[in-house]
Amino acid sequence: MAEVRAFYKLEKELRMQIISRFIPDYHRIHPENVLAVRYGISRSSVRKALAHLEAEGLITRKRGSGTFVVPAVDREKNSVSTPEASGKLILYLTFSSLYSRKTFQETGTFRAVYDGFSKVLLPAGYQFRTAHVGMNWQIPEELNDPALGGIIFEGAVSKEFFDRHLAGKPVIGVNCYDPELDCSWVLEDSRQVAELSVAHLYSHGCRKIAILSDEASTHPIQEALIGYYAGLRKAGLPIRQEYIIYWDRDRVNGELCNEGLARSSFKPYLKELFNSADHPDAVICQDHYRAEQTRLALKSFGLNVPQDVSIICRTGRSLRKNYEIIYEGYYARKYEVFAQAAKEIIEEIENRTVVDNRITYMRPQLITGESVRDKNICN
Repeated sequence: MAEVRAFYKLEKELRMQIISRFIPDYHRIHPENVLAVRYGISRSSVRKALAHLEAEGLITRKRGSGTFVVPAVDREKNSVSTPEASGKLILYLTFSSLYSRKTFQETGTFRAVYDGFSKVLLPAGYQFRTAHVGMNWQIPEELNDPALGGIIFEGAVSKEFFDRHLAGKPVIGVNCYDPELDCSWVLEDSRQVAELSVAHLYSHGCRKIAILSDEASTHPIQEALIGYYAGLRKAGLPIRQEYIIYWDRDRVNGELCNEGLARSSFKPYLKELFNSADHPDAVICQDHYRAEQTRLALKSFGLNVPQDVSIICRTGRSLRKNYEIIYEGYYARKYEVFAQAAKEIIEEIENRTVVDNRITYMRPQLITGESVRDKNICN
């Protein structure tokens, strides 16, 4: 059973890395013996996984040379070569206005995209490809593919760019809403996540609730701030500007730096507030990563989570213990965002209609953890 799970993990991860271009076109895949050791499976299982990927047209095996990634353009020539397949290609387009190509290509970042699309597009007979637009705004060749049926994009885009290069086909934006763009949207409900977080903390006796993010200028974080204000008003709590711990981490050539480079940057933003006698008793964080960096900063100030300060964050369905504690929070359905976007783009393609300005919000649900202290009981 363990070997079977490892076999499927190998096949899925290689597929994701090829589609996301984490492994680039023409690149040589690791030899069978290396993959066998890395994934703890037999070489025959490795060969079976590679055979599946070869049958999909993702890789090609050359005797005496090795196994190589088939260039994306050649894959599509093989998979959409018939008139019946025209329009069966969906392009997932990302922009450096949201995050860099490298961040997008990392398997962890792409996993939710892959899982959501694979669940919906592949069973319906659609293929999907990925492309990235950097800060130079160079147009990717995939936008001119005659097989292109629709576009799902993520990141801030100017109206001029949208009207010139994206409009005219079924287009759905995810997670970064812009009312000036004529397309449909599927969004994580950042407002509701923040509003529910305030209500949850208030019900546990917290009265001095802060909100934190190092991506202050992005749309979801601005939406979270609106939800935070609404939650405070409903709870009858005052809005204290010093409890809004928002900043933007550094950018390089217009792109946000990889969050991993900012691991030591939370302390300066928290030091003055949390060394005061009137420090917050709870913090709403953007996600697990920010929650953990906040916990580490608080620990350096002599404050413990959740005994001194509760933390709640956007979390995942899984309660894997990646950190010292399991963080409590709201599951914002990131994987379902992409599955829903895939369903809606198929609907538009097959009904031959372009739907503008339909907004679908994915409702969050609470995941319990260990990072919120019930002060009502403790006191």
